[in-house]
Amino acid sequence: MTVGSTHHRLKIDRTAICTTTLTNEGTMNNNQSIEDRLNQLGRLDGVADAVEEEEFSPMSDPAVTQHIIRSNADGIDQFNGQFRVSLRSQQATTVLHVPLHPPMESAPVAEAYCENEAVRIRVTEVQRFGVRLEIKTNVPAAGIDEVIQVQITQSAVDNAS
Repeated sequence: MTVGSTHHRLKIDRTAICTTTLTNEGTMNNNQSIEDRLNQLGRLDGVADAVEEEEFSPMSDPAVTQHIIRSNADGIDQFNGQFRVSLRSQQATTVLHVPLHPPMESAPVAEAYCENEAVRIRVTEVQRFGVRLEIKTNVPAAGIDEVIQVQITQSAVDNAS
C-alpha cells in the first residue's frame, strides 16, 4: 500500500502455492509449472492466468461511512478520503463538509469525484480547516447511495510562503 492511496491492492500469486510435488512414483518433480501441477490436482479449472489482482476497499462494507488517510511526506500535506453519501428519493442535492484537523497552513487544492455519471460534484468552498462539496444528481426519483472520493493537497511551496 502506498501512502495516500485510497485503495489497497491484494495480489494472489498462484506461483507461491507450492514449489515441488511428489509424482506417483514417489520422486520429486520440479520441472512442471505450478499451473500444470494445479491442473493435475483439478484445482485450477483451466484458468491460465498466473497472477490475479483483486481490489479491496474498506468502503465495500455498506456500514462504513468514511475512510480517511492523511499524510505529510516531503513537505506535502495530503488528505485522501472516501465518504458515503446518500440522496433519498426526490432529493436532488446534498452538501458534504470535509473537516481538516489539524488545519492546513493555508487554503489547499481540493478535488472530488465518484464513479456514477449521474452524480455531479462541485467544490464550493476551500478553507484551511475544511472543504465544502455540493453533490447533485440528475435522477432524484431513484435515490442514490454513492462513495465520493476526495483529495485535498497542500504542497511544500504553499507551506513555505
